[in-house]
Parts: sequence; structure tokens; C-alpha cells
Amino acid sequence: MGEPFLHPIVRPFHCRVDRRLGALAAAAAFAALAVTLLAVATRVPTPAAAQAAPAPQAQRFIPAAGGLRPAARALAGDPSSPSGCRALVTDTVRAGSHRICDTNAVTVTVGVTCVQAVPVHVVFLVAKHLLMEDHLAEVKSAARDAVKSLKFITGTKAGVISLSVQAYSDLELTSDQGSVMGAIGGISLDSVNPFLQYYDWLGRGTQMIEEGRRSEVVPPIDVMVLYSTGCPTGFPDYCNRQKGSANKAQGSGITVIGVCNPRARPFGLPFVLPATHCNDIRDMASRGYYFDLGQSTKVGPAIQDLITKAGKLTVKKLTLVDSVAPLWRVLPGSARPTPNRVTAGTTQRWEAADLSSGAALTVTYGITAVATGRLDLRLPGAAVEFEDSLGRKWGPVPLPTRRIDVSACLRETATPTATASPTDTPTPTDTPTPAATATSTATPTASATATTEPGRAYLPLAMKAVCKVVDRPKEVVLAIDTSQSMLDVSGGLTKLDAAKAAAKRFIRLLDLTRDTVGIDSFNSGAGAFTWAGGTDAQAVLATLDAAIDGLTTAPGTRIDRAMQAIVGSFSRDPAFWSQSIILLTDGLSDPDTDTASALAAAADARARGIRIYTIGLGDTIDEPLLRAIADPDGFHRAADASALAGIYEGLAGELPCPGGVVLGR
Repeated sequence: MGEPFLHPIVRPFHCRVDRRLGALAAAAAFAALAVTLLAVATRVPTPAAAQAAPAPQAQRFIPAAGGLRPAARALAGDPSSPSGCRALVTDTVRAGSHRICDTNAVTVTVGVTCVQAVPVHVVFLVAKHLLMEDHLAEVKSAARDAVKSLKFITGTKAGVISLSVQAYSDLELTSDQGSVMGAIGGISLDSVNPFLQYYDWLGRGTQMIEEGRRSEVVPPIDVMVLYSTGCPTGFPDYCNRQKGSANKAQGSGITVIGVCNPRARPFGLPFVLPATHCNDIRDMASRGYYFDLGQSTKVGPAIQDLITKAGKLTVKKLTLVDSVAPLWRVLPGSARPTPNRVTAGTTQRWEAADLSSGAALTVTYGITAVATGRLDLRLPGAAVEFEDSLGRKWGPVPLPTRRIDVSACLRETATPTATASPTDTPTPTDTPTPAATATSTATPTASATATTEPGRAYLPLAMKAVCKVVDRPKEVVLAIDTSQSMLDVSGGLTKLDAAKAAAKRFIRLLDLTRDTVGIDSFNSGAGAFTWAGGTDAQAVLATLDAAIDGLTTAPGTRIDRAMQAIVGSFSRDPAFWSQSIILLTDGLSDPDTDTASALAAAADARARGIRIYTIGLGDTIDEPLLRAIADPDGFHRAADASALAGIYEGLAGELPCPGGVVLGR
């Protein structure tokens, strides 16, 4: 917890100065105090020391109903946004299906709505330690005046915390104005106990406010009013902790109002504390919300000003980021309005300011696909967030997920008809009737008309590049995710057991007298390979079964390292071998995964003629990455572990000839 809360001024006095001390004892005591004050004056924190206080940490967002919310609020189970504004996000795609040779248009609309009647929650934190002795009554009077200025409409509440070495929750949030006045009036000066540890009273105030948020349908205006002297000199950990708590409170949408008496005189001394002792309270207060005790009458109007702003709530700044998946391309110059920023050609950022309730931001842009299949349109980073006119934030909330079916383009051609015409045209002879010539010309014309039937294409049967099973032995790598999540139960058995069973079934569908199989596991790195091949099918099968049975789990999922190791492991001549990779994973890649390296390894494999299949098991997968790694139509999703066997069996039948063209079985 840290050192005891003992200000150097108070350190010589472990209890209040006894008014009944003899004159000699009192004189000695005050002489010691004077020496201490001089020491304090030379130990006042410098501006550099004040700046050393820890900065507020960036908010981490986690999933919640209706979007994302700060982790600190999620722990309290509060699904509401700290803002009274909301954003309704919709998107449309001009064509639900898509051909790879077509262009399409995406439109995203973010509509804003803000409530117009916002309650207020105020927590009054009143210090009662010995340094408040000469002005506690004035502080209590100022706090009661601030309470009187509040209009306790529906939802408006106030609470009281008194603080010394520790904080005391004198009154939880209540709508009873009289109870609040009574709690403040009952605060009395506290003696110092040197054996107690200091207390995070600003953190306790934040907790009280966050608990109060859960009971409100409309997010209230949240305020903490702190009446105190500065942090005790010589206790930097204590000061930094309170400043950190103040920053955290402001980050969660709480306005901190600070009130300090720069002329404080403890124990009735004829001189005041150093003028800089209020700097700590100034640092803890929100910008523009620090007041000297002589200005305490401004606290009530400051709260009323916040309420007035809430009655005219607007979105001060809205940010929309849309990021398309790797298998899509944004048409250059197609975005309307022009984005504020474009990254890598596929991530676009728009910003809008001062949106009142009912306003909307609408953007549109063109896209085209670079592969076929059922493709995800967006990456997870596509989201919307905003800050309202009270400085409270909402989001980021992901844009709607969407998949689009992309098919190949079968272009019509008249090439066969043009080739047939010279052949069918008879050589002119002495035949007196020209009708035959006209008839033979008309016949090809009819054929050309027939080529416009939907779905008809001319197959290159004259080519000699056909796949004969007997001529194409297989070299296959089965890459299996062995992260710890593979021990989760899915479909009645663990994912790892299901993967092992499916892999064993797969290798039994191969010709193990000719085919070569590699078993590879990966987690935080690429595991050791086990290759087996030869003419003794039973020996090959025994080796592969043992390798599969020996798979064990470890933390991490690094698909990039797995792909790099796998592609480099192939040793056969691709002109004579059908080479394939089948990669199975059940989870998202680690945050430090090098996606570019994984995609580069996949591109290298395709350039060498290696076919790539990926299988995503369950719902927590990085499907865009798995689709980008796999060949077109090479990605497969398994809803649960029981679906793996069927997928592997299907792949065993496809491997001899990718695309399914098999002649000469």
C-alpha cells in the first residue's frame, strides 16, 4: 500500500495538539513545527516533479452488448456508453453477388442521436485531516452551497466521501438532497493515526460513480468535487497514485473539480503553508475546473454549466475507419467524400465534426475483387468512434461484417464459329444453284447465336496438360495447430483429438506406397517435421500414426512461422509431384504475427506450384488471413470438431488434381 499518510508538518504530532499543554511544552512544539515548515518550503515539488506523474493509460476496449466499451467499466458489468449520444451504423453493397471482373459500390452511413435530458451524479470528497483545521468549516459551507445549487430531477444523485488517512463513504449516491446536506454537516476533524496506510480516495469516488451508472438508463453527467490540500511532501508514490486516479476518472468521462485553500494555516499558526501546496489539486482537476477556496461559489455554476451543455449534447468529433480485406481492392479516387487519410490503398479514414442529434455521415467507395469464393469484405479494424461535446467517448464499435460471393467471369466468344466458317464454305463449282452456299453460311450463324446461352464455355480439350492419377504421386504437409485452445471440447471431443483422428483418416485414403506425407505442428513456433514415404505402406503408416499421436499443446499461434517452415520443407520436383499444404487452426494469430511474411510464404508456394488449403475450426479464427493464405476456394470452415473428418476426406479426393480434372484413373 505504501508509506503511512504522515505529512512532514504533522509527523512530530501523532495526535492533535493538546490545548492543555503547558506554555513551555507548547512553545517547544511550535518551535519544532517552525523548523519543519522551513524544511517543507525547501522540499516543495518542482514543476518537473509534477510532470513526472504517470500519464493516463490508453483505454483498452473489450466486446460488450451494442459495441465495445472500456475494460474498467466492463468489470463493473455496465453495458452503457459514458456518452448520452449513440451512433447507428448501417452499410449497403450495391450488388450482393459479384464477378471477379466487375466493380461494386459500398456505402456506409453513421447516424447520430443524442438524449436531451441528462441527470447528474456528483460525489463530494471533503478532506478532514489536521491540515484542514483552520478552514474545514468554510469548506463544509462551500460544499453545502454546491449541493443547494443542484436541481434533483429524476436520476440526479449525490454522495459524500470524507477523507483523512483513509476515505470514508459517509453517504452513497442518493436523490435525497437533505441527506447529502446532513452528511456534509456531520464531517469533523480527524486525528492522525500513524499506523494506517494511505487510501486511494479518488479511486473510491470513481468506484461510487461507476456503480451509480449501472442503475441509469441514460448515462448521467458524472462529477467529483474535491476539497483538500495538496499531497504530502515526501510521498511521491502517494501523490502519483492520486494523480493517476484523477486521470483514470477523467478518461472514463468524469469531470474532476478541485478546490484548495492556498492560505491554509494548520493548528492556528500565524503563517500559511507554501503557496505551491495547491499545485497537486490543480493537477488532479479537469482543465478549467480548479478553484481557490475563495472562489468556491463557482462550483455550483460549473456543474450547472455541464448540465446545460448536456441539454444541447452534440458529437464533437466522429471518426469512421473502413479497411477492406486483402482479397479486395479499393478503386483509386472512387471514395466520396474524399477520405482524410488513406493507408496502403485499402484503409480509409473519414472525420466529421459538430454533428447534432439526427445528423449523419455517409461515405461511399468502389471495390473490385482479386480472387473468387465467399470473401470477407472487411478487416477487424474497420470501426466507428466519437467524442461528444462533454468530452465523453463512445466506441470503437466494429462496422458490420459482410461476406460477398465472388464468381469467375465466363466471357462470350465467337472464336469457334469463326474457325468453322471457312471449313463449311464450299469451293465454288459449276453448280448452277447458289442456295447451298447460302445455306452453309447460315448454319454457322445459327451456331454463333447458340453460344450466348448462360453458363456455356469452351473447354480447352485440345491441350495435353491433363492430370492422370497414376502419374501424379503426392507430397503433402498436414500442419496442425497445437495451441492450448486445441484442448477445448468441441462436438463431443477435444479439438486436438478430432484433428488427430481426421489426419489419420486422411493418410489412409492416400497411396502410401507412392505418396509422401509430412506432419507438422505449430504454436508459438513451427514444430519439428516428421516426413514418411517409401514403398512399405505399413511402415509409413506406423511412422505417421506415431507422429500424430505424439502431438502436444503449447501456448501461441504463429501462422507466419509455420508457413515459412512448411514451404521450405518441400523437396520433390513439382513437375512430377502433386504438392499440397493443409493447415488447420482454431484460433486467432498472436498479436506479433507477421502477416506479410505469412502471405509472402503463401505466394512463394503458389509460384512453385504448391496447392494451399486452410481449415478454420470454430468461430474464433482469423478468417480473412486464412482466406488470403489459401488458394481460391481453398479455405474451409469447420463449425466444430465433428466436421473435420468430412473436410479432410474431401481434400484427399481433390489432391491428385486441383480443380477436380481427373483423367486416367
